[in-house]
Order: sequence, then C-alpha cells, then structure tokens
Amino acid sequence: TEQVTRLTGEREKGGEALRWAESEIDRLRVELERSEATGAELFARVKNREEEEARLREGLNSSEEDVQRLERALSAAHGAIEELEQSARDALRDKTPDKT
Repeated sequence: TEQVTRLTGEREKGGEALRWAESEIDRLRVELERSEATGAELFARVKNREEEEARLREGLNSSEEDVQRLERALSAAHGAIEELEQSARDALRDKTPDKT
C-alpha cells in the first residue's frame, strides 16, 4: 500500500504538471496570436509608409519638372524683355534727331 500511495502522489503531481503545461501552452498560443497580429499590423504600416513614400517621390519628381518648366519660361520671358528694351532703345534713338 505504501507503493500505491507513492504512485498516487506521483500521479497527482504528474496531473498538476500536465495542467500547468497545458495552461502554459494556452498562454503561449495567445501570446503567439497577439504577436502574429502585431506583426501583420506592423507589416501593413510598413507597406503603407512605402506607398506614401512612393507617392511623395512621384510628387517631388513632378514638382522638379514643374520648376524646370517655370525656369525655362522665366528665362524666355527675360529674353523677350531684353529684346523689347533693345527695340525701345532703338526706336528712341531712331526718333531722336542727331545733334551734329
């Protein structure tokens, strides 16, 4: 009977250890699910940031092209102004009588 008592005690300890292991497995499963959800959320955030960065890069490229077009237009306008000023000087010179 001493052996039966000892085996019963060991069986009870084994049952407690088994219940603890099962609860630990459940806890770890929940933690894993949370980690997976967090990982998926982080992945989605990274993807959104990459897409936003690509949109900003496209906008920047477009803005740079706009700036280049404006610079060319400004340069052409300066050239036209210089031509008008020269034409005006020439016209004034032609209309002013020589004082010789």
